[in-house]
Amino acid sequence: SRYWSVCMTLEHLVIVDNSIAGVIESLAKGVVPPGAVSTADVKPNPGAEAGAVGRFEEVARDYLDRVAAVPDLRTAATYPHPWFGPFTALNWHRLAALHHRIHRKQIEAIIARLPGKPTPA
Repeated sequence: SRYWSVCMTLEHLVIVDNSIAGVIESLAKGVVPPGAVSTADVKPNPGAEAGAVGRFEEVARDYLDRVAAVPDLRTAATYPHPWFGPFTALNWHRLAALHHRIHRKQIEAIIARLPGKPTPA
């Protein structure tokens, strides 16, 4: 992710947010999703273009609606994150917020390095 563009980063967030929302919905129903989370499955297309911005906005709104519809994020069922272990729906939701913060800083750093960007005084 060190060499991603802003659009690639937004596409990655679209993939991850959709996945996390699905996991949260499943866990809220007491269903553990099949398979395992893989970092390879959330890599963006290297050719991601400006359409990623609109997709990100749509998925961000959709994510909030989907999570708001879950009656209780404190689930008994868990689903493992590949690095952090078993998470409840609430833990997955918290991770989504942290994940956005990390990638926001990444996007800010990318923008700061763009050619023609004025240097702060």
